[in-house]
Amino acid sequence: MASLEQIEKTQVIIVGGGISGLTRALMLEQLGISYLLLEAYSSLTKPVGALIALNPNGLRILDQLGVLPDINAVATPLLRHVVIDGESGKRIADWSFPGYMRVRHGYETAFQARHEVVVALEQNIKSKESLRVGKRVVTVNQDEMGATVHCEDGSRYGAQMVVGADGVHSVVRREVLKMAKEKDAKLEGADIIRCEYGTVFAIANPSEHLQPGDGYSFQRNSCNGGVVCGRDGRNYLFYHFRRPGPYDVPVEKLPRMSATEVEERWAEILPRRVSESANFTYADLLSAGTTSKGGSVLPHFTLPKWYNGRIMAMGDAVHNPSGQKKAVEEIFAAVEQERMPRVTGLVQESQELQYTFSWDTWWYKIVAKYLLPRMNKSKIADASSSSIVGAVTLKGDRWEVPHPRDHIVPWDDEAFGKGSTSISRSLQAVAAIITITCAVVWGKRNQ
Repeated sequence: MASLEQIEKTQVIIVGGGISGLTRALMLEQLGISYLLLEAYSSLTKPVGALIALNPNGLRILDQLGVLPDINAVATPLLRHVVIDGESGKRIADWSFPGYMRVRHGYETAFQARHEVVVALEQNIKSKESLRVGKRVVTVNQDEMGATVHCEDGSRYGAQMVVGADGVHSVVRREVLKMAKEKDAKLEGADIIRCEYGTVFAIANPSEHLQPGDGYSFQRNSCNGGVVCGRDGRNYLFYHFRRPGPYDVPVEKLPRMSATEVEERWAEILPRRVSESANFTYADLLSAGTTSKGGSVLPHFTLPKWYNGRIMAMGDAVHNPSGQKKAVEEIFAAVEQERMPRVTGLVQESQELQYTFSWDTWWYKIVAKYLLPRMNKSKIADASSSSIVGAVTLKGDRWEVPHPRDHIVPWDDEAFGKGSTSISRSLQAVAAIITITCAVVWGKRNQ
């Protein structure tokens, strides 16, 4: 490897300029740690991508970073959510929970365009010279001197550690797995992941049919979809569907959706009415024109290895710097050990929800169509809360626990101060999840 004196040096290199990468950049900047963020595309803030939902646990960290006011300025709370039977066209349930999350956790689940979150994060970073665009990383290597990142344009950057926040098609993850498998034969085959579902998404121009905060979704066998109207009146549409097999694929060979396939998938739902009483369809919404349209697969996985030496992949790629390599490895090992159990559980919960809302089997259909709609809204909210309050916050003298905001469900890091524990909180959620869990397990055993 070339010596670090021949290349631009820093303490940390972040690969990827999305939400994950920019959040980490802002953390490092506030800690006074030098870094470079390398983004493959020519702009960090190009208006691409779809709608995302930031839940209270994520908003709490953004509050610590000082970004929350900018997020709130572009976010839209979901005021109405009506679920439609995709076969009959009739209403299944009204899952409108306006204010529920704010009352419970101090923050309201926020819906906004992905690029608006990116813009808010980028605007809060003072060291703009640390953000490098047009830097597509092709390889990463390391030795006792540090790690080196090689870009497609021939530029090279050296650092004590490299963090990959470069998404589901991660270059950093590829390097981590390659190095890890060379050291541990047991990891051979660990990169085969499950990829059963895909999604298409679009951002459509404002329509007279929907108002900000409106949300509609439909469920039917092997698919589900819907629309949310954002603060500015733009409509964010999505459609999830079961892909044709094979489903088990190497993580480095995840299928990509062509523009033709994206249009073919949209054609499957265009004639569908948005709600039981609506006189307009998804085709009507898209006919207003789109500013963004795309599609991707939805892999279901948590890789068993996130780091190797000085290099770590994070976020969609998997799921205090020291000059000594051992210390760096210990930092990464601690992150992997702390985060993997929670991430693994959340990934599995997410997949179970996808199965449920797509009526993946007859029993998931019964759960979605008949059991969930008959549950008390507060019990459903209990189940949501149980997966939120265990989230970590930023630690250290630089960051205080987020400003106190009125809420009735304690976070894990404040539970003892409020006379509650994660155990008692979990018991509060039992009434919400025991029926569903038992039903799903019984259904699986009898399929």
